[in-house]
Amino acid sequence: MPSRRCNWSIGWALRSLSIVYKVGLELFAAEGPDIVRELIVRGKDVFVDLKMYDIGATVERATARVAGLGARFLTVHSSPQVIRAAHGDQKRVATPLEALRAGANYLVIGREVTRAADPRAAAGRILADLAGAL
Repeated sequence: MPSRRCNWSIGWALRSLSIVYKVGLELFAAEGPDIVRELIVRGKDVFVDLKMYDIGATVERATARVAGLGARFLTVHSSPQVIRAAHGDQKRVATPLEALRAGANYLVIGREVTRAADPRAAAGRILADLAGAL
């Protein structure tokens, strides 16, 4: 389970890279909104990815609360079709390079970095691949 300690160690390893820190549902449930505030206070850009799905009014109010934390990005999933599509869990349809060439402005790359024995090296390889091919 993601924890503050684990995330700070990964964050420290990646500190010199230009990245946006993702706070997913597991970390948010374990640490609460303070983890988002703490990252922002430390000058980090934050992407909150909670995949909220409930009745529209509830999602709207919860989204406003999370947005009030100051994150740069926040995902909202108000459609049953989106939730059903997500059940395949991480079916990659493009490599990072393919996604950029197809017009992506941002990439979410998580497990390949966060679960690597050396997160900095893993992130460095991805960035080098992208830089070398563009």
